[in-house]
Amino acid sequence: MHMPKPNKSHEKLHILAGKWIGKEKIHPTPWDPAGGEAIAQTDAVVAFDGFCVIMDYVQKRGGQVSYSGHGVFGWDDKAGKYTMYWFDSMSGAPLMPASEGTWVGNLLVYISKGDQGWGRYSYRFNSETQLKFTIETSQDGQAWKMFLEGEFVRQ
Repeated sequence: MHMPKPNKSHEKLHILAGKWIGKEKIHPTPWDPAGGEAIAQTDAVVAFDGFCVIMDYVQKRGGQVSYSGHGVFGWDDKAGKYTMYWFDSMSGAPLMPASEGTWVGNLLVYISKGDQGWGRYSYRFNSETQLKFTIETSQDGQAWKMFLEGEFVRQ
């Protein structure tokens, strides 16, 4: 039996690997009316012989952990889409891929639909060491509102 090997789509995700540290701006929402600033860090590794990237994320506000998450990023050959499974300190474990994504140039975008509406997660790689991350929300999947903006540097 021929064992599968990661392809270029899997390898494209490897840019997520490493330690990234950055500042985030959280926009006001019904859950956080004041919004504010945070410091966040991701530690990500290439896993499963190159098929996935596993990421741990910690956000701190006022020196205290305010949110943490664990993501598994992959490529679905049959669907022709990137996948992101996300587990976190607010929602627990998803039963299906949290998001499906696509690459456009240096921009990786995942979109998900859940009980509280839609989410759009954008990773713009300005270089091998600079990343802009945003989260937008929507009630209908058409009109989007900025939730979080972050500027990260690879350490």
